[in-house]
Amino acid sequence: MYTLLLVDDEEATLLGLSAIAWDKLNISTILLASSVTEALTQLESNSVHVVITDIRMPGQTGIDLLIEMERRGHVAKGLLLSGYAEFEYAKQAIHAHAVDYLLKPCSDEEVLNAVERAIEAVQEDERIRAEKLNMVTHLGKKPLMVGELLLQKWLTSYHTVDMIQKQIEEYQLPFRSDAPSIWIGIYSEKLNDKMMIESEVLTMFSSISFPMLISDKPDFLYILLVSKESTPEDWIHTVLTKLIPQFKQHITVKLHAAFFLEVSNPFLFWPHVKHELDDLHQTIHASKQFGNKPAAEILVDRAKQYVNNHLDIFPTLQSAADYLHVHSAYLSKVYKEVSGENFTEYTHRLKMEHAVHLLVHTNQRILQIAEQLGYNDSSYFIKVFKKYFNKTPHEFRNR
Repeated sequence: MYTLLLVDDEEATLLGLSAIAWDKLNISTILLASSVTEALTQLESNSVHVVITDIRMPGQTGIDLLIEMERRGHVAKGLLLSGYAEFEYAKQAIHAHAVDYLLKPCSDEEVLNAVERAIEAVQEDERIRAEKLNMVTHLGKKPLMVGELLLQKWLTSYHTVDMIQKQIEEYQLPFRSDAPSIWIGIYSEKLNDKMMIESEVLTMFSSISFPMLISDKPDFLYILLVSKESTPEDWIHTVLTKLIPQFKQHITVKLHAAFFLEVSNPFLFWPHVKHELDDLHQTIHASKQFGNKPAAEILVDRAKQYVNNHLDIFPTLQSAADYLHVHSAYLSKVYKEVSGENFTEYTHRLKMEHAVHLLVHTNQRILQIAEQLGYNDSSYFIKVFKKYFNKTPHEFRNR
């Protein structure tokens, strides 16, 4: 089932859109917002799949909303509504990565068709994410290669990988799958002997370090190459011009296999991987310093520290997950289990506590305090503050 967010400053439009037979598309939840600020609040508090927003609204526009959604890491698909057939709007819609651009008035059928296309895009994104997560999950089940992937700076030989595997499991370290990389994919009906294939790969690439990702399907093999060299550009050139062609010819002849290759940001490759390794090392070091403190608590402590250091913006669950190099779903689950509140609740609470400090100990104007805490809309800041303290900031300061 899917969740739809409708954003328009006109109540009649919201009511009209709400009345559409959304159950035809398995949409079970309809959320409403009359401004960009309200829409962002709904997005922070709910798992939204599709957003339909008017372009022209007081203050920020629907295009501003889609751009801000992307900046904050929200994965919902956006559709834009407009009563104006202007080329500039269409161009901005493309820039904001809108799935569709609808002109008012539009029929229920037109809206349903557009949302159906958006849901198909959501399903495709989910399929890709699931595939990546599946590969990462299987990575942890490959004791021969996992040490070479993430802990090569502490690894002296393949004989120590079992120890490294236990260390990874002990500290419950989840890893992102979207790092810049060189992927090799092999498809063949003869890929039923995994050990034989792994042996072939080890032989061909004995001079470099790489992990191997094995999918559930018995006829599909993924390989991710990771450089040990200090000059990744030279390494990548060698891999692409010498080793890959040799390997492709060898594996194609021997296994009658289809072969594909993908290079992602090759010149950013090594700095990114090095950052991942350094962060992993720091996490393990911090875990040792905390003694018997569970890894989940350490992760939550680091998430809180991230929020503390970024009060001047609006840190989101996704931005914190990116900073900590974990999946947002994993961070959300662990954060709730350990702290008893969700990430957004903690962010607002901390901002409100800091707002109180500024109200009591400084002469800053309410607008300045709101901006300092990442609230671009001072009226929204006042609304949140009143929710927590049953007083407006002005009333609180003059109590």
